[in-house]
Amino acid sequence: MSSWKDSSVWPMISIVLVTFVGNGFIWEYKKINIENAKISLDKERISIDKERLSIETMKMDQEKNKSAIDIAKQKYEYALLEIEKDKRSTEAEKLLLEKHKIAIDKERHDIEKIKESTLLRERRGELLLRVIAITEEYLQVNNERRANINPDGSIINLDRNSYLNNSMGRLRAKLDNYKQEFMTIENNLAKIEGRPPERVNLNFVPPAPPAINSIRIN
Repeated sequence: MSSWKDSSVWPMISIVLVTFVGNGFIWEYKKINIENAKISLDKERISIDKERLSIETMKMDQEKNKSAIDIAKQKYEYALLEIEKDKRSTEAEKLLLEKHKIAIDKERHDIEKIKESTLLRERRGELLLRVIAITEEYLQVNNERRANINPDGSIINLDRNSYLNNSMGRLRAKLDNYKQEFMTIENNLAKIEGRPPERVNLNFVPPAPPAINSIRIN
């Protein structure tokens, strides 16, 4: 049996020791690599969890944003409905104001027509009174002219007769002017009142009470 101190044994022991030590280092290295791999895996898992949490948070934010958008959309549609209601209300008020304006304008126009018609009627009445006045004057002059004529037709006072004839001519000319003025007034009055003009025959006739009835109206 060879001694351990024998030179032939040492190489074998060295090989065993080296192999053992090498295997130990390899194992430790592998162990370290495994630990590092586990750490990396844990880090990756944590990173994935963070990413998943971030995605979930984004989804929740998207849902919130969607809800906010839906609410904003509803508010916008409600605002549009309110605007449309206000627009319709404004249009209705505008139509009502237009109706009131038309009614007021018509009433103002009717009042103006009544005022103008009243003024024209007053002028026509005053004109008829002037016609009656010159009718009385004409009758008086005519009576004086007849009194200046004898039963046989001869004239008593020639100068007086000439004066009376001139007076009667002047009164007839004034009556013609009154007739023309009366027709102008009557035509305007008829136009305002929407009727045909009245046919009035203005002539020198004896007045009878009431005075205005001395005008013959055909």
